[in-house]
Amino acid sequence: MILNKECPSLSSNKDYYLAICDACLMSYHPSQMFFNTIERIKKDNLKPKTIQEVYDYTLDLKFGGNGKLYSPDQLFQESKKIVFDHFENALQAEIFSTNLNWIKHILEEASTLRTTNPNYITQILNENGELSSVFYSIFEKLGTPYFTNNLDDGGLIPPKNLSEHPHQPYQLLVFKEILNIFNGAQNCMLYNLCNKPESQTITNELCNISPWKRATDKQLCPFGQLWRTWALTNEIPIRKH
Repeated sequence: MILNKECPSLSSNKDYYLAICDACLMSYHPSQMFFNTIERIKKDNLKPKTIQEVYDYTLDLKFGGNGKLYSPDQLFQESKKIVFDHFENALQAEIFSTNLNWIKHILEEASTLRTTNPNYITQILNENGELSSVFYSIFEKLGTPYFTNNLDDGGLIPPKNLSEHPHQPYQLLVFKEILNIFNGAQNCMLYNLCNKPESQTITNELCNISPWKRATDKQLCPFGQLWRTWALTNEIPIRKH
């Protein structure tokens, strides 16, 4: 509605609106970039002929940070590196190697997609409103994150070209559980998930009262693995009020 009112020159193709919104997500402050772009469009009386022209125009700017200026692509690549470095630091143990390779693969594929076909978001539906071949191509390259339903059944669809599937794709859920513990939670919400299949259950009573103590068990659960890897075995989380 905002673009329709403020930028009538773009009304000939609604995909132009989508392109602007998508391009603004390349900023750490997308709403600010969105309204700044609107002002630029009005000032320059932009009348694009292609979606790519809209992307190029919206992304023709620099971001300031840490005493440097970044183009949107440079900021994207810098952000990708920071994300992977954090994961690499957190998942140093050999048992996490397949998970780390999975994350790296997804980041590289997503980076290639964004840089080689930045307007892909406008191509995932065909003219009939159905999922397009572009969508299925992206789906094959990226796969899905680990997902669960309301019965705590989980799974994932890995990227087609991933050399080795992640051994514990649910491990990333443990990051959230550890944060919850430090924010005052006393139980691990992965209990039901870890209870499946029942023939190979890795849970015990500590999961629901003090999951950090699982790091001292001989049979480590996903929570215990990360807690021990991060040298927190002898730590007792205390929430600060």
